Amino acid sequence: MRKISTRITRWFHSGPWAARFSAVAGWVLACAALVSPLLGGEEPLTLKGHTHMVTSVTFSPDGKRLASASADKTVKVWGTTSGQEALTLKGHTGGVLGVTLSVDGKRLASASMDQTVKVWDVTPRAK
Repeated sequence: MRKISTRITRWFHSGPWAARFSAVAGWVLACAALVSPLLGGEEPLTLKGHTHMVTSVTFSPDGKRLASASADKTVKVWGTTSGQEALTLKGHTGGVLGVTLSVDGKRLASASMDQTVKVWDVTPRAK
């Protein structure tokens, strides 16, 4: 466990959310999303939808959305309260290794094994 914790490459904390992420040689060593109610014994929110391993996660600045990158060549944007998938971004021809959101939360950048970085408009739309 000590080796894993020393290899964590990203730590992000926003409101009640915390995420630890580490990827070494394409394998996720540690990825955990915790919700503050978890301390009270509730189950953590589990987001399912990718068809291959998740390689990166990042939270929006307001903590209301989470973006995940995957070896399945997609990026997904999720609601952190509901756990519902809000958006799937397709366009990379290789696995997506990294993802980050702009400070205003309106743009998302994804880096892929296809040797491209794509910048997406992920401005929340009114329903």
